[in-house]
Amino acid sequence: MTVNLMSALLIGFASSAHCVFMCGGISAAFRAAPDQAPGRQNLLGLTFQLGRLLSYGLTGVLLGGLVVTAGQVSDVGLLLRILAGLLLIGMGLYLANFWHGLAWLEKPLAPIWKKLSAYASRWLPVRKISHALMIGAIWGWLPCGLVYSTLAWAATASSTAWESGLLMVAMGAGTLPAMLGISFFSRIMSKKITRTSAGLILCLFGLWTLWMPLQNLMPETAIHGEHLQQMHSEH
Repeated sequence: MTVNLMSALLIGFASSAHCVFMCGGISAAFRAAPDQAPGRQNLLGLTFQLGRLLSYGLTGVLLGGLVVTAGQVSDVGLLLRILAGLLLIGMGLYLANFWHGLAWLEKPLAPIWKKLSAYASRWLPVRKISHALMIGAIWGWLPCGLVYSTLAWAATASSTAWESGLLMVAMGAGTLPAMLGISFFSRIMSKKITRTSAGLILCLFGLWTLWMPLQNLMPETAIHGEHLQQMHSEH
């Protein structure tokens, strides 16, 4: 679980520049809310971010519950662990700018998002805490290949639905420094060397995730032979 949490936070940190591009406009709108004191504007912005993280957590719990149930079937759990490792490697390659295959995940849901964003715009400019929370919750469904891939990874890498939700919240938390306007983090995470390093670290985490299920796929004859050899040496 520790490695998974580290991976989720790293995904969030490494995708900060991407998140600012995708969500920076709506985040800035809270700082320009009319007739609101600066403290109130900050509160609205924080509430928006809370709604976004809650949305991530909810999707993680829902999909995680389905996947955990499916994983109880013989051999399916093993395949899901392999998928989790491959997804983590894919996200690492994406963040390192070596492969952009995750972008295709954004296209199928673009029409749905167009309707959702139009619905959310009814609350702009934001004046109420409840409206900021609702917009944040809707923004959690923004078509983003990185978020969708993280969701699939969180669901397949977790042993419980709540763990999957926690990983999604951790990913969202990793984006908060940049999303809350800390320009230092935004500049650092937009640098090529930083994104490449973070991507390669995720690839290593992915290989580590793959190791255990791949061990279980070793031919039984080889394992049996090693066992016999060990017994022979003991005698």
